[in-house]
Amino acid sequence: MIKLAIILTGTISPSVKGGCFTSKERFDMYSSTLDFYAHTIGKNYPIFFFENSNADLSIWKEKYKDTLDLTMLQFRPGTEEYIDFDNSKGKGYNEYLMIKKGLLKMANTPPNQQVTHFLKITGRYPMLNIKRILAEGKQKLSKGNTVFIGDIKDTCVYKLIGRKTLSSNWGDSRFFIAEINYYRNKMIDCYQEMNDYEESRWAEHYFLRLSRQFRHDNRFQFRFKTQVRFGGVSGTSTMASYDSKANRIKASVRQLGRILFPNIWF
Repeated sequence: MIKLAIILTGTISPSVKGGCFTSKERFDMYSSTLDFYAHTIGKNYPIFFFENSNADLSIWKEKYKDTLDLTMLQFRPGTEEYIDFDNSKGKGYNEYLMIKKGLLKMANTPPNQQVTHFLKITGRYPMLNIKRILAEGKQKLSKGNTVFIGDIKDTCVYKLIGRKTLSSNWGDSRFFIAEINYYRNKMIDCYQEMNDYEESRWAEHYFLRLSRQFRHDNRFQFRFKTQVRFGGVSGTSTMASYDSKANRIKASVRQLGRILFPNIWF
């Protein structure tokens, strides 16, 4: 029987280079995301929030006790659990190291919380169409021995029209669905292949390589029929809204493209 959980990753007080928001602003963003999920999916799915800073999360335990099935696993700087984190390698390395640590901790949760699969989502951005993503993921998982469902862009379309862009070949690291045992056994050390400050070693490059390696393996699927939509504000220098009118139009166009051209991953 499939038991799907949601894993949210977060760093409220980041130590890596870059970033456009204060710890208070980031805390409010994560709180807003949890508010959205409390309203949208409630206690229908267990949610595990992995976090790796010294932020005080105690307020969430009381705030969401009646609206979310929320478990918080925190890895604090200065503790033995934090010793492997390496800020010199950027957020991808540390996020996926945190996923490793969190999944190993989850193995010791009570039996009623044991899960078979998880949907990983970057925690600062609410997934606006999470119900559709969950429904599609469960439908794909029900058909066989699927161990991984991701979303990839891998096309030469932009090159053909003379436009050079990194986004034409990348894997979406913001979300994916994985069988928990497969991830623990085969993917748990993927963070070792990530470094934000080295060419072609971002998390997005890792998932692109994964897709090219296993694209013809029927245990893997690398394209959702649903165009994911996120809310929130970008952490880049543009600080653009992911749910702006322009981005909503882009999402609609991309959704149409997924329907009309399912074999062109753009």
